[in-house]
Amino acid sequence: MSKVEVDQVDPQSGTTLTLGTSGDTVSIPSGVTLANAGTVTGIPASAISSGTLADARIPDLNASKITAGTIATARLGSGTASSSTFLRGDQTYAEAGGGYTQSAVLTPSGASVEFDNIPSGTNSIVLKSYGLQWAGSPGNISMQIGDSGGYETSGYQSVDFYRGVSAGDMGATASTSGYILAYGFSGTDYWNGNLSLNHVGGNRWVMGYWANDVGEYVRMGSGQKILSGELTKLKIFNAGGTNADGGNVQIMYQ
Repeated sequence: MSKVEVDQVDPQSGTTLTLGTSGDTVSIPSGVTLANAGTVTGIPASAISSGTLADARIPDLNASKITAGTIATARLGSGTASSSTFLRGDQTYAEAGGGYTQSAVLTPSGASVEFDNIPSGTNSIVLKSYGLQWAGSPGNISMQIGDSGGYETSGYQSVDFYRGVSAGDMGATASTSGYILAYGFSGTDYWNGNLSLNHVGGNRWVMGYWANDVGEYVRMGSGQKILSGELTKLKIFNAGGTNADGGNVQIMYQ
């Protein structure tokens, strides 16, 4: 095998230099480095069998070219992918199930129970209560809603209707200082039921509920209120200011 030692090889004429002829193999031994300061063309992708390509060297890839394998969920959108979330159109993983988010279940201990971190954009709230009770003489049970400026104590139009098991034992009470949920509660009464609060545009909120008071009364009511700003909080409280004596309350919102 002949050996040629030169520092540079230039074409005899023109600007093209050819190494070998068709079918020949040009071997680059181990330890040799090819330093490229120009442009390399004509190398098919099938000839690249090892190494790593820089991101900038990879052209845009049509999705139809992905015919095998699995794309990691983190590459599809933000948030946490799990068996209880789905990928929305804005590429965000969100809880499934109608879009409602449930709060923690609260066990009230004071004269009121509050949910004061209702997120911006909420349009529908469902309040669920089991065995809510206040000690002593709580009197009327009401709910107020509020915005960033605090709870609003006027401007409500609300009616509570009750019907007892005894013949003729029924009545109704209206309130403008809050959504009234029960009239004349005693320390042995319970509020068990569901309440819905829905946004009707322009900071207008309508309320409706069904509940029972132990095994003696069934209660139903409705009301409306226009807030000064966007709703961010709600609270249930009693007129007598007595402390809660048991029960659980939870909301879910969307």
